[in-house]
Amino acid sequence: MNKTLQFNGGIGLRQWIFIVGAFGMMTVAVIAHYLMVVGNTANLGQYGALNAELWYQVVVAGMALIYLIALKSIHPLKYRLFDKGGSSNVYPAPVLALGISGNQSWRVVGRVSLIGCGLIAAFYAYVSIWHRVIPPLEQIIPAIGVGALLAGVSAFAVTAITRFGIIVTLYDTVPPRVIYLLTAILYAVPQYYLFPGGFVRAVIAGVMGWLLAKSIFETRGAAWAWSIQFVYDWVVYAALLAVMGI
Repeated sequence: MNKTLQFNGGIGLRQWIFIVGAFGMMTVAVIAHYLMVVGNTANLGQYGALNAELWYQVVVAGMALIYLIALKSIHPLKYRLFDKGGSSNVYPAPVLALGISGNQSWRVVGRVSLIGCGLIAAFYAYVSIWHRVIPPLEQIIPAIGVGALLAGVSAFAVTAITRFGIIVTLYDTVPPRVIYLLTAILYAVPQYYLFPGGFVRAVIAGVMGWLLAKSIFETRGAAWAWSIQFVYDWVVYAALLAVMGI
Protein backbone atom coordinates (compact mmCIF):
# COMPACT_ATOMS: atom_id res chain seq x y z
CA MET A 1 0.00 0.00 0.00
CA ASN A 2 1.33 3.46 -0.90
CA LYS A 3 1.67 5.29 2.43
CA THR A 4 2.38 8.58 0.64
CA LEU A 5 -0.97 8.58 -1.16
CA GLN A 6 -2.48 12.05 -0.77
CA PHE A 7 -6.09 13.16 -0.56
CA ASN A 8 -7.79 16.58 -0.53
CA GLY A 9 -6.14 19.23 1.61
CA GLY A 10 -2.83 17.39 1.72
CA ILE A 11 -4.13 14.80 4.18
CA GLY A 12 -2.20 11.56 3.80
CA LEU A 13 -3.57 8.03 3.88
CA ARG A 14 -2.32 7.30 7.41
CA GLN A 15 -3.92 10.52 8.61
CA TRP A 16 -7.23 9.54 7.06
CA ILE A 17 -6.99 6.21 8.86
CA PHE A 18 -6.72 7.97 12.23
CA ILE A 19 -9.57 10.36 11.41
CA VAL A 20 -11.88 7.59 10.23
CA GLY A 21 -10.73 5.49 13.18
CA ALA A 22 -11.76 8.21 15.62
CA PHE A 23 -15.23 8.47 14.06
CA GLY A 24 -15.47 4.68 14.05
CA MET A 25 -14.59 4.42 17.74
CA MET A 26 -17.17 7.04 18.68
CA THR A 27 -19.77 5.13 16.64
CA VAL A 28 -18.82 1.94 18.48
CA ALA A 29 -19.08 3.87 21.76
CA VAL A 30 -22.67 4.91 21.01
CA ILE A 31 -23.68 1.35 20.06
CA ALA A 32 -21.85 -0.13 23.06
CA HIS A 33 -23.55 2.30 25.44
CA TYR A 34 -26.95 1.29 24.17
CA LEU A 35 -26.21 -2.44 24.31
CA MET A 36 -24.45 -2.36 27.68
CA VAL A 37 -26.42 0.32 29.54
CA VAL A 38 -29.46 2.05 28.04
CA GLY A 39 -31.02 -0.98 26.37
CA ASN A 40 -30.78 -3.06 29.54
CA THR A 41 -31.55 -0.48 32.24
CA ALA A 42 -35.03 -1.87 32.92
CA ASN A 43 -33.61 -5.36 33.54
CA LEU A 44 -30.41 -4.39 35.33
CA GLY A 45 -31.79 -2.24 38.14
CA GLN A 46 -29.97 0.79 39.51
CA TYR A 47 -26.80 -0.96 40.71
CA GLY A 48 -26.69 -3.21 37.68
CA ALA A 49 -26.93 -0.13 35.46
CA LEU A 50 -24.12 1.53 37.40
CA ASN A 51 -21.93 -1.54 37.01
CA ALA A 52 -22.69 -1.62 33.28
CA GLU A 53 -21.78 2.07 33.00
CA LEU A 54 -18.47 1.43 34.76
CA TRP A 55 -17.65 -1.41 32.38
CA TYR A 56 -18.65 0.76 29.44
CA GLN A 57 -16.20 3.45 30.54
CA VAL A 58 -13.45 0.82 30.90
CA VAL A 59 -14.10 -0.38 27.34
CA VAL A 60 -14.02 3.15 25.88
CA ALA A 61 -10.91 4.06 27.89
CA GLY A 62 -9.26 0.91 26.55
CA MET A 63 -10.04 1.98 22.99
CA ALA A 64 -8.61 5.42 23.74
CA LEU A 65 -5.36 3.90 25.05
CA ILE A 66 -4.96 1.74 21.96
CA TYR A 67 -5.63 4.80 19.80
CA LEU A 68 -2.97 6.84 21.64
CA ILE A 69 -0.39 4.05 21.38
CA ALA A 70 -0.95 3.78 17.63
CA LEU A 71 -0.87 7.56 17.30
CA LYS A 72 2.45 7.82 19.14
CA SER A 73 3.93 5.05 17.01
CA ILE A 74 2.94 6.63 13.69
CA HIS A 75 3.34 10.35 14.57
CA PRO A 76 5.99 10.40 17.34
CA LEU A 77 7.32 13.92 16.70
CA LYS A 78 3.93 15.60 16.54
CA TYR A 79 2.73 13.52 19.50
CA ARG A 80 5.52 14.92 21.67
CA LEU A 81 4.44 18.47 20.81
CA PHE A 82 1.17 17.98 22.68
CA ASP A 83 1.77 15.24 25.27
CA LYS A 84 2.47 17.64 28.15
CA GLY A 85 0.00 19.54 30.29
CA GLY A 86 0.45 22.67 28.21
CA SER A 87 1.35 26.28 28.94
CA SER A 88 -1.36 28.38 30.55
CA ASN A 89 0.62 31.54 29.82
CA VAL A 90 -0.23 31.41 26.12
CA TYR A 91 -2.71 34.00 24.85
CA PRO A 92 -5.52 32.53 22.71
CA ALA A 93 -6.52 33.84 19.32
CA PRO A 94 -9.63 36.05 19.77
CA VAL A 95 -13.09 34.53 19.39
CA LEU A 96 -15.59 37.29 20.02
CA ALA A 97 -18.59 34.95 19.76
CA LEU A 98 -17.33 33.12 22.86
CA GLY A 99 -16.17 36.24 24.66
CA ILE A 100 -12.47 35.47 24.11
CA SER A 101 -10.83 38.83 23.44
CA GLY A 102 -7.28 37.56 23.25
CA ASN A 103 -6.22 39.93 26.02
CA GLN A 104 -6.23 37.23 28.72
CA SER A 105 -4.01 34.15 28.85
CA TRP A 106 -5.32 30.60 28.89
CA ARG A 107 -4.82 30.67 32.67
CA VAL A 108 -7.77 33.07 32.84
CA VAL A 109 -9.71 31.76 29.83
CA GLY A 110 -9.36 28.19 31.11
CA ARG A 111 -10.69 29.03 34.56
CA VAL A 112 -13.61 31.00 33.17
CA SER A 113 -14.39 28.18 30.71
CA LEU A 114 -14.22 25.59 33.50
CA ILE A 115 -16.69 27.53 35.65
CA GLY A 116 -18.90 28.37 32.68
CA CYS A 117 -19.12 24.79 31.41
CA GLY A 118 -19.80 23.57 34.95
CA LEU A 119 -22.70 26.03 35.28
CA ILE A 120 -24.04 25.08 31.85
CA ALA A 121 -23.90 21.40 32.83
CA ALA A 122 -25.71 22.19 36.10
CA PHE A 123 -28.47 24.07 34.28
CA TYR A 124 -28.79 21.29 31.70
CA ALA A 125 -28.96 18.69 34.47
CA TYR A 126 -31.56 20.67 36.41
CA VAL A 127 -33.81 21.12 33.37
CA SER A 128 -33.28 17.91 31.38
CA ILE A 129 -32.34 15.30 33.99
CA TRP A 130 -33.98 16.49 37.19
CA HIS A 131 -36.91 18.11 35.33
CA ARG A 132 -36.72 21.09 37.71
CA VAL A 133 -37.14 18.93 40.81
CA ILE A 134 -33.99 18.72 42.98
CA PRO A 135 -33.45 15.24 44.51
CA PRO A 136 -32.92 14.88 48.28
CA LEU A 137 -29.44 15.72 49.56
CA GLU A 138 -28.89 12.13 50.73
CA GLN A 139 -29.13 11.07 47.08
CA ILE A 140 -26.90 13.84 45.73
CA ILE A 141 -23.91 13.39 48.09
CA PRO A 142 -23.12 9.73 47.22
CA ALA A 143 -23.64 10.53 43.54
CA ILE A 144 -20.93 13.19 43.63
CA GLY A 145 -18.19 10.70 44.54
CA VAL A 146 -19.16 8.00 42.04
CA GLY A 147 -19.81 10.66 39.42
CA ALA A 148 -16.22 11.91 39.78
CA LEU A 149 -14.89 8.43 38.99
CA LEU A 150 -17.01 8.06 35.89
CA ALA A 151 -16.24 11.62 34.77
CA GLY A 152 -12.50 11.16 35.10
CA VAL A 153 -12.43 8.12 32.84
CA SER A 154 -14.95 9.61 30.41
CA ALA A 155 -13.00 12.88 30.12
CA PHE A 156 -9.81 10.95 29.36
CA ALA A 157 -11.41 8.91 26.59
CA VAL A 158 -13.22 11.85 25.00
CA THR A 159 -10.16 14.10 25.12
CA ALA A 160 -7.90 11.41 23.66
CA ILE A 161 -10.13 10.32 20.79
CA THR A 162 -12.09 13.38 19.73
CA ARG A 163 -9.45 16.09 20.31
CA PHE A 164 -5.89 15.07 21.07
CA GLY A 165 -5.73 12.41 18.38
CA ILE A 166 -7.23 14.61 15.67
CA ILE A 167 -4.97 17.55 16.54
CA VAL A 168 -1.82 15.43 16.48
CA THR A 169 -2.89 13.79 13.23
CA LEU A 170 -3.70 17.02 11.36
CA TYR A 171 -1.20 19.44 12.90
CA ASP A 172 0.66 21.38 10.17
CA THR A 173 -1.61 19.80 7.55
CA VAL A 174 -4.83 21.83 7.62
CA PRO A 175 -5.72 25.22 9.21
CA PRO A 176 -6.55 25.14 12.95
CA ARG A 177 -10.16 26.19 12.30
CA VAL A 178 -10.68 23.03 10.24
CA ILE A 179 -9.30 20.91 13.08
CA TYR A 180 -11.54 22.65 15.62
CA LEU A 181 -14.63 22.12 13.45
CA LEU A 182 -13.82 18.45 12.89
CA THR A 183 -13.34 17.81 16.62
CA ALA A 184 -16.58 19.65 17.38
CA ILE A 185 -18.52 17.41 14.97
CA LEU A 186 -16.77 14.30 16.26
CA TYR A 187 -17.87 15.06 19.82
CA ALA A 188 -21.31 16.53 19.10
CA VAL A 189 -22.78 13.75 16.97
CA PRO A 190 -22.35 10.95 19.55
CA GLN A 191 -23.69 13.22 22.29
CA TYR A 192 -26.93 13.53 20.35
CA TYR A 193 -27.47 9.76 20.62
CA LEU A 194 -25.90 8.99 24.01
CA PHE A 195 -28.28 9.06 26.97
CA PRO A 196 -29.28 11.69 27.99
CA GLY A 197 -28.82 13.07 24.50
CA GLY A 198 -30.81 15.31 22.20
CA PHE A 199 -30.26 18.46 20.19
CA VAL A 200 -29.44 20.76 23.10
CA ARG A 201 -26.73 18.50 24.45
CA ALA A 202 -25.30 18.07 20.95
CA VAL A 203 -25.04 21.86 20.53
CA ILE A 204 -23.36 22.22 23.92
CA ALA A 205 -20.98 19.40 23.00
CA GLY A 206 -20.15 21.01 19.67
CA VAL A 207 -19.20 24.33 21.25
CA MET A 208 -17.22 22.56 23.96
CA GLY A 209 -15.45 20.36 21.44
CA TRP A 210 -14.43 23.39 19.41
CA LEU A 211 -13.21 25.35 22.45
CA LEU A 212 -11.30 22.47 24.06
CA ALA A 213 -9.58 21.56 20.80
CA LYS A 214 -8.49 25.20 20.59
CA SER A 215 -7.07 24.95 24.11
CA ILE A 216 -4.99 21.88 23.24
CA PHE A 217 -3.72 23.38 20.00
CA GLU A 218 -2.75 26.73 21.49
CA THR A 219 -1.36 25.61 24.85
CA ARG A 220 0.32 22.51 23.37
CA GLY A 221 -1.23 20.30 26.01
CA ALA A 222 -4.48 18.72 27.19
CA ALA A 223 -4.63 19.86 30.84
CA TRP A 224 -7.35 22.45 30.35
CA ALA A 225 -9.27 20.29 27.88
CA TRP A 226 -9.37 17.35 30.28
CA SER A 227 -10.18 19.53 33.31
CA ILE A 228 -13.09 21.34 31.67
CA GLN A 229 -14.47 18.11 30.21
CA PHE A 230 -14.13 16.45 33.62
CA VAL A 231 -16.14 19.15 35.40
CA TYR A 232 -18.87 19.05 32.77
CA ASP A 233 -19.12 15.25 32.85
CA TRP A 234 -18.93 15.21 36.65
CA VAL A 235 -21.99 17.41 36.98
CA VAL A 236 -23.97 15.38 34.43
CA TYR A 237 -23.02 12.00 35.90
CA ALA A 238 -23.71 13.16 39.45
CA ALA A 239 -27.14 14.40 38.37
CA LEU A 240 -27.94 11.08 36.67
CA LEU A 241 -26.76 9.00 39.63
CA ALA A 242 -28.72 11.16 42.04
CA VAL A 243 -31.90 10.46 40.10
CA MET A 244 -31.09 6.75 40.11
CA GLY A 245 -30.61 6.88 43.89
CA ILE A 246 -27.06 5.48 43.80
